[in-house]
Amino acid sequence: MTLRLFLDRSVGTRKVAAALREQQLDVETIADRYGAANTLTRDEQWIADAGQDG
Repeated sequence: MTLRLFLDRSVGTRKVAAALREQQLDVETIADRYGAANTLTRDEQWIADAGQDG
């Protein structure tokens, strides 16, 4: 099973995600998952979705 890191808005996702991906890590940002709607996505929603994915 591959570990996927999920980064929320608080991480400054572009630079951090890029640095992690350069290290060959599987990274998904909140913007990757929800697109432009990520700023409207409630914490309860993305936490539940990320938790379902493991």
